Amino acid sequence: MAQVKKKLYFHHNDKNKDSFFAGCSFDKKKYNVDTKNFLSVKTTGIQNILSSHKTIDLLKIDIEGWEYKIIKPILKNIKKIKCILVELHFKSDDYQNKYNELIQIFKNNKLLNKKIFLWH
Repeated sequence: MAQVKKKLYFHHNDKNKDSFFAGCSFDKKKYNVDTKNFLSVKTTGIQNILSSHKTIDLLKIDIEGWEYKIIKPILKNIKKIKCILVELHFKSDDYQNKYNELIQIFKNNKLLNKKIFLWH
């Protein structure tokens, strides 16, 4: 699988970037990240992951705002995924609009609480 290096920004006041428990996001514009406190990491795109599996039993998405960037390829491959557990962020105005749009798509396609479950 192809990998790309990206900056992973830590939350304000989170100086423990050696811990797996540090709060972080790829979204530089997220309200609670410190753009000067980051780590460069290798990433694999969701399309690569989806195309490398015939079926996926559970896809858990907790990627601090980037869920909106990957949801379209996931929805295109919805038949191969049995269950999706997703945390959707909605605290900023930009996220609120995306949140409302996605909830409507989930409802229109009868996916919400049947195949796609929200987790906060």
